[in-house]
This record gives sequence, structure tokens and C-alpha cells, in this order.
Amino acid sequence: VQAATIANERDNCNHVKKKNNNHTGQKKQGKLCCDTYPTPQDMADKEKAEAEKALGNEALKANDFPKAIEHYTKAIDADPSNHVYYSNRAAAYTNCGLLDQAVSDADKAIEIKPDWARGYSRKGAALSRQQKIMEALECYQSGLEKCPNDKGLLQALQTVQQQAMQAQRQQMELFETLFGGSQMDKIAEHPKLKEFQKDPEFQKAVNEIGNKPASFAKYGNTAFGQRMIEVAVEMMQSGFGGAGAASPPPASASSESEGSSSSSPSASSSTSAAPAKEEPKKKEEEEVVEELSEERKQALAAKEEGNGLYKQRKFDEAIACYDKAIELDPTDMTFLTNRAAAKYEDARYDECIEDCEKAIEVGRQNRAAFALISKAFCRIGKAYTKQEKLGEAIEAYERAQQESKSRETAKIIRQLTAEKNKRDREAYLSPEKALEAKERGNKHFTEKRFKEAIEEYTEAIKRDPTNHVYYSNRATAYTKVMAWPQCLADCEKCIEIKPDFAKIYARKGNAHLIMKQNDKALEAFREGMRLDPANGEMKQGYERTMMAIQQARMSGQVDEEARARALADPEIQAVLREPEVQSALQELQRDPRALGRVMQNPALATKFEKLLAAGVV
Repeated sequence: VQAATIANERDNCNHVKKKNNNHTGQKKQGKLCCDTYPTPQDMADKEKAEAEKALGNEALKANDFPKAIEHYTKAIDADPSNHVYYSNRAAAYTNCGLLDQAVSDADKAIEIKPDWARGYSRKGAALSRQQKIMEALECYQSGLEKCPNDKGLLQALQTVQQQAMQAQRQQMELFETLFGGSQMDKIAEHPKLKEFQKDPEFQKAVNEIGNKPASFAKYGNTAFGQRMIEVAVEMMQSGFGGAGAASPPPASASSESEGSSSSSPSASSSTSAAPAKEEPKKKEEEEVVEELSEERKQALAAKEEGNGLYKQRKFDEAIACYDKAIELDPTDMTFLTNRAAAKYEDARYDECIEDCEKAIEVGRQNRAAFALISKAFCRIGKAYTKQEKLGEAIEAYERAQQESKSRETAKIIRQLTAEKNKRDREAYLSPEKALEAKERGNKHFTEKRFKEAIEEYTEAIKRDPTNHVYYSNRATAYTKVMAWPQCLADCEKCIEIKPDFAKIYARKGNAHLIMKQNDKALEAFREGMRLDPANGEMKQGYERTMMAIQQARMSGQVDEEARARALADPEIQAVLREPEVQSALQELQRDPRALGRVMQNPALATKFEKLLAAGVV
């Protein structure tokens, strides 16, 4: 019945279409036109696709991934426009390990529906499984641009960011192992690198890598960089049981978490000529556990006990447990940083700093993770902050950033720096010393040593930035060395502090007049005369400005530089944009004699006077 109804509607639409080519008959009735009506076949295909999707979902739940892929493929064949089918098949592909196909299906889902978060999640998951961490990172970021509030994408992005940081740390630890200490000097002298030893680029790389092993990443793709890796691995292998021995895995670093325990068992190497058979994974794990010494087990137990006491805020008892752990295993820096945390909470800041410094020393000796060393520096910074030693705190946090970068640490550095600058300025304030500096400046000014006068007035401003007289005096000194922009800046600051200080308007007007900003000079002198009508300097300045404006008009010559500067002035631009001013300017172009009528209009007279003074009109 439904199919017959649709067919009837399509026939009606086609009938209208034949009578007139514009589908108005159907569209006016609010109906779909024949081109967009689903055919019975379309509906049958969609029903089939949904049925196959349901079968695929059942197979996916049962972990029968090949069967799920088969059903989702049939669903796509029946209805290739549905993004959900591609997304579901991507999930099945990912579980089967067919990651390239998963990425391709996720891309198709995103193409069909770009604002659907699940498509980005599918693609990101597949890329992560392929260890393409940076591509996964970009995928999740693109998804969040389209779906900024999706919790799944936000959580996945955080996970991938942690993976990226972990990969970077592992790479840095590897380079430290291969090229750290005096190892780089030995590598550079190896016979296999003899052909590069006269190359300046090679020497530069040797020096840079020797100082900072992580910088090897810049040279990894060069010919000598690849040879360096070869030599470094060979030298490491020879140091662990001969040239044929397998290189030992790096010791696992302690967890960043204060409450977790870790172990760093040493790797064993076989001296047998025949290759050793691979042991089952379970047996290998049992061997690692057996390698823990009794002292190490007791140390970890003491640490865990201390962590429990720390959480109960029983700091003295916690410190005693950490002392025991350190005595049993002095090579684990986390025991020291945990003890430092307890001392910090107990307000024993100097002892906390001392423990952190010792922890850093132990960590470097035992190749601890950079993040752990960074955390120790951060704790030093916290302790110094509590002691109000902001300079030392900032230095500690900056050293933490050198070990392992963190946005949170960068934010703390900015906050502490701002606070320190504020305190430094406040500590420097002294009205008495400011007055002394001003008197020295006045003496230099009288003796025509204007540069020295400016320095003393600047010192006075630093000591007391709220005194308008110091800005006025420095503005006057700036005029003597022809530093007009600096003079104007001081005039503006003086007016901001004390707007009714008449004398400063004379200095401001003279500076504008020298810079051929006649309109601004006129305004400054007028304001000064309003505040102090009897001021002779102000009247003279006003008269000189009016004379300069008249001379410019009578000469008939246009100062293009001054005019361009005036047209770039925001105040002039604002006046020119006013409709009434534009209308008056158009009238003046038709009849220049209309200027008299314009100037009789009080609303326009002031504005045109400004334009005339600026040389725009």
C-alpha cells in the first residue's frame, strides 16, 4: 500500500512536470518533487541495509569480527550513503587488526557526516593502534573543531597526548643511553666515522649531541647520523657480552605517581654461542619478579606504608618509613621525593628542598625518567614559593621545564614572574628618593646636561609613578633632545594623572606644532588657555599655530607628508566619516565659496577647523 501511494504521488508530480517545467504544483502543496521521492526499490534497499546492520551488531557483540564485517559490507552495498555502516565496519576492522581498512572506512564516515564525533573516534583509534600518534592527535583535534563538547574525543585526545609525551621521553632516554656522558667522544673517533671527521657539519653535530643527546633527532636522517646509530649500538652491544649480544632494554623508570611502586631489574645477557630459546611470557615475568632482592622488596613495602601514612597526614611516621626505604635502596629517587613531599606538608621547606636536590642527583646517576626529575624541580619551586623566594622558585620551575615541558608549569612561571615584577616595583617605590632624583635632574637640566636629566627624571618616575610633575619635567627635557614622540607620551601621562595641570598643555602644543600636527596643537593650546587664560606661553603658542595654518593656506602648496599623516590619524578619519561632513565636502567641491556658509554652522565649524588645521581641506 505504501509503495502504491508513493508511486501515485510520483505520477502526479510527473504530470505537473509535463504541464510546466517548474515543479510549482507540488512545491506549493509542500510535497517532495518526483526527483526526491524514494522509490520502492530505495525503501527496500534501506530496509535490507538496516537488517544487515543489526546482524553485524550481533556479530560484533559476539566478537565474531569477520562475520560482522561481512554484514556491514552488505549494508553498505544496499545503502552506501549511511555513515553509520562505515563507522561500524571500521570498528570491526580495527578489532581484526585490519587497520588501513579501518582508517579508510572512518574517512568515508567523516566525508558523509563531518560533524559526527564517532567517525573521528574510529579513525583515531585505528591510527593509535598503528602507532601513528601524531596523525591520531591531528584526527582528534579535527574532531573537536567540529564537536567541541564531545567527552569521548576529549578523553581520547588526552590519552594520545600522554602517549606522544611518553614516546618523546623514551626517545630522549634512548639518545641519552646511546650518546650521553663521554660516549659521544668515543663514537666520533670510531674508524667507521673517519670519512666524516673533516666535515664541519659532522663536527657541529658531535658537539651539539655531546652537550645535549636529544638533539640527535635533527641529524638522524643524515648519512653520518645513521652511521652514528650503527656505531653506538655496536659499542653498547660490545659492552654487554660481546658483539653478538643483544642490547639490554633500558631500566624502567619509576612511576610519576607518588603512591605507586616500581622496580628496575637489570637485564641479563647470554654468553652462550647458541641463540637462547624464547621463554614463555609467564615464565619471563616470573624471572623478573625473582630478580628483586630482599632489600628492594622491603624498600618498596616501606614506601607503600609511608604513602598510607602520608595520606592520613601522619607526616613524621611517613618520613620514618621513607627513611627506611632510602636506607634499603638508595638508588630510587622516588623515595627521596616522597620524603620531600611529607616535609613540605609539614612546613619544613629547607629540608624539602634539600631532599629534592638529593633526589635529582640520585635520579641522574641512575637514569631516572625526565618527568620524575622535572617533578623534583617543581617541588623545589613550591617550597621556595612558600618561603616567598619568588626568584629562586621561578628558576626551579624553569629547570623543570628543561627536563619535561608542561603547560601547567609554564602557567605557574608566568604567574610567579608577574607577581615578582609587581613586588619588585612596589619595593622600589620611595617618594623621598623620587624627590631626590628630581632635584638631581633639575640640576642637570640647568647645566644643559639633558641626557643625564632624562635619566634622573626616569628614576624619579620609577620611585613614584603617580607624581605628574616628574612626567612634565621629563617631557621638557625630551624637547631639548628633539625626542618629540617621547615628549608627547609623557604629556599624555601627565594629563592622565592631573588633567587640570595647565603647563603641560603648552609643552604638548609645542611638540605637535613642531611635528606639523597643527590641528592637535590648536586643541592643546585652546585647552591650556581654558585652564589658565592668563598664561602668556599658551597664547603665543596658539598664535603661532594659527599663523602656521594661515601660511599653509595662503601658499597654495600642499604638504603631502603632513596631509598623509593627518589622514592616517584616527580622529581625522572619524571626522571624515561623518555624513554631514561628507555632504559639506561634496558641496565645497562644487562651490568653494560655500566654505563661509559651512563655517557659520556651529556643528560643522569646529570639525572643519580641525580639518583645515590638519591640512586635509
